[in-house]
Amino acid sequence: MQVSDIDPNLCTHLNLAFASVVNNSLYLDNEQLSFLAEIIKLKQTNENLKVLVSVGGAGNQNGFPEMVKNHTNRKIFIKSVWDYVQQLNIDGVDLDWEFPGAQINYDPNQRMHFTQLLSEMRKSIARQDKYKVFLTVAVAAITDIVDVSYDVAYMNEYVDFVNLMSYDFHYFTSVTPFTGINSPLYETSSEKYFLTTLNINYSSHYWNYLGMDKSKIVIGLPTYGHSFRLVNSNSHDLYAPASGYGKLGNLGFASYPMICNFLQKNHITPVFDMENFSPYAAKYYEWISFDDSQSLTYKAEFIKSHNFGGAMVYCLNADDFKGICNMGVIAGTKFPLISSIKNALD
Repeated sequence: MQVSDIDPNLCTHLNLAFASVVNNSLYLDNEQLSFLAEIIKLKQTNENLKVLVSVGGAGNQNGFPEMVKNHTNRKIFIKSVWDYVQQLNIDGVDLDWEFPGAQINYDPNQRMHFTQLLSEMRKSIARQDKYKVFLTVAVAAITDIVDVSYDVAYMNEYVDFVNLMSYDFHYFTSVTPFTGINSPLYETSSEKYFLTTLNINYSSHYWNYLGMDKSKIVIGLPTYGHSFRLVNSNSHDLYAPASGYGKLGNLGFASYPMICNFLQKNHITPVFDMENFSPYAAKYYEWISFDDSQSLTYKAEFIKSHNFGGAMVYCLNADDFKGICNMGVIAGTKFPLISSIKNALD
């Protein structure tokens, strides 16, 4: 996706993903810096658009543990953030550390150190009045990780909002060799025990229960799906046995245009599960969980009716940004999934 593909009025905030932490400092390579400069130009069309840099992301956590472990290192990082704010005119940072204290052999004090970083960043922001700088955090939705990684009530004091990563609840792994919905809205009647917590409704209210204001909980919705390879092509319901990733996508990660092509080429009518308000589809040994305009409208209406802070979308480039899919929308509609969310929230 090119910057020219982005509608500047589609979102209130755009996050460039992902920067790294190198030598205790925020780091973007030259290609990322060039892309960021182009994104910032979108503010000429929409002066209310906010552009943030997301730091970290899955598999990009190496710099966080050393950076947060003492005040000196955290101070270096905070200064580097201010350098980007002042030199590049970004509007803030989104910290996406996956996840403090939750990895094997990681320091259990990382949770405390991360909270200290947020506190010190908030104090640094408060000491100046020239810039309006956003401090946000991308956070886990799975309760076992939340309990290990975050001091939620303290975070509530320091962040502008959290981006709840309420997706990837189900995807193929060797310890979860069965199909499941990527981002279910609710639990299903067949689920029990821990499985009943793996949904948007439970995780969003759990964050609120732990002390995060509803207005600061921005609920993540995916534009991509997860594919699975079925063990038996005749067993293709939820929680059907799976032997690996499906052929669709990269390691099971499939963009919406890929999914549209798969459905249309094979003349498949998806199943829409009215318990978790999400579709899925199967053809022979291929099984795919995804979201469409209908499911995302339901989920956006949930956000609005429960007075949460809004929706975060991961990610722009997995939506149909060229308008080639034409599935369930007006022909040629660009960003049909994100547009459905926006329309439901407006």
